[in-house]
Amino acid sequence: MLSIKHISKRYGGVLALDDLSLAIQPGTVTALLGLNGAGKSTLFRILAGLVADFSGEVLWRGEPARRSVGPLPDTAFLFDDPVLFEDMSAAANGRLFAALGGVRASRAALGTAAAFLGTAARKKVREHSHGMRCRLAYALATLHPRAALLVLDEPTNGLDVEALGALEAELRGRADKDGTAILFSTHYLETVERIADRALILHKGCLLGAEEGPRPQAARLRERLLVRGAAG
Repeated sequence: MLSIKHISKRYGGVLALDDLSLAIQPGTVTALLGLNGAGKSTLFRILAGLVADFSGEVLWRGEPARRSVGPLPDTAFLFDDPVLFEDMSAAANGRLFAALGGVRASRAALGTAAAFLGTAARKKVREHSHGMRCRLAYALATLHPRAALLVLDEPTNGLDVEALGALEAELRGRADKDGTAILFSTHYLETVERIADRALILHKGCLLGAEEGPRPQAARLRERLLVRGAAG
């Protein structure tokens, strides 16, 4: 479905991605791991069309993706710094994002309901906690009715135990029932252990290796990350 071939990206004197290659298949959950600065967000921004100046190739369903502003087709994205309209309610944010994306309002309502309970959907976003904002951002990012691939940058940040469990079930269910491909980054290794089919480890823009599931062991992943971080 998605093939990334020999991608490199440099910001001035910093090599953010270094000859990176990987493939994502339908119906799989792939976790992308690495210490801060490993290159995870840079890769996601390339896939979203936010970064066009890179070497290498991105193939979507066997065809080269265009190097222009705009994301991969049939793909939903969530970044760790989502833009929300602070003085609008969660429900109003849902309706607006649905209209901008050409999604039916009823689907927006379902997405908002999944992220909030009771009257919380009617509160203005600026009144919400960080965790509630994260839940809303996920609901808005996944309004796309035909998304074959979800690319999620740190979707587990700020979630309480209940919300984290719901998100894990949602992602695993999309992969198993709908055949959706999931590519996500996280520092919550227990989430990787519970839902991922494999974990890819990045360090300074390079792919160091993979832990294949089901399910990658959190203790082993932590050891590999810490050893690599200490080695520099």
